[in-house]
Amino acid sequence: MTLAPVRTVSDWRASGYRGLRILRCPQCGSGTHQTWEELDAEPNEDVVEVARRVRCHGCEQPPAGLAVATYRDVTDISREERTIGSISSA
Repeated sequence: MTLAPVRTVSDWRASGYRGLRILRCPQCGSGTHQTWEELDAEPNEDVVEVARRVRCHGCEQPPAGLAVATYRDVTDISREERTIGSISSA
């Protein structure tokens, strides 16, 4: 994964990214993905702000301290992912 500059949701959509994901929750070990729509992301919203709304599908906790990545296609995890930031616990 490569570190990406901060961009808006519409920038990421234009690049083909469909949402955000975490590979493994530090609390329960579940993987999670959520589309921009599921995260109620506005087109001009900073993607890092949207990442703060990600919750684990398994335990419903925010994955504090864990990197959140964008994804293009949930069914094809071999595609390139970009780390957009990590979620702080505060």
